[in-house]
Amino acid sequence: MGKGLFQGKRDILSERQRALEGQIAALESEIQRLNARGSAVRPLADGAPVFESANPESLATVPVAEQVHLNDLGGRKVDVPALWRRLKRRVFGEPASDPRLISYLAAGNIHGLRPLRHERRVARNRFILWTLALFLLLWGLLAVILRNS
Repeated sequence: MGKGLFQGKRDILSERQRALEGQIAALESEIQRLNARGSAVRPLADGAPVFESANPESLATVPVAEQVHLNDLGGRKVDVPALWRRLKRRVFGEPASDPRLISYLAAGNIHGLRPLRHERRVARNRFILWTLALFLLLWGLLAVILRNS
């Protein structure tokens, strides 16, 4: 069966977004229902509420945060692997949460979106252009300084 004359293309991302929003709404209603059931308060005859006793097993101790390791002089020790991970996370960002989506973007399989390789090429060309401009500016500045001295 052919498409109607005035119908547009199917927007796959919008359909998926609507489906996910429906799932989120269902989960939020489930959370509210569980919260309402979990915080049951039984009133006494005098009107003062009595809270249910807490299960000691559910009150697990919160793990103690990592102790700061200090060197002999009282300064903080350098944790090179953690420093490298933080630096890498800042430069490259967080890892992708959905590798299939990344592969779709890289291959250009989602209609209406440009492939990731195009975006990389644009960014690379922009970097090369700005590097050349900076090089020419520094070269001109150096030429003016050497000519005047």
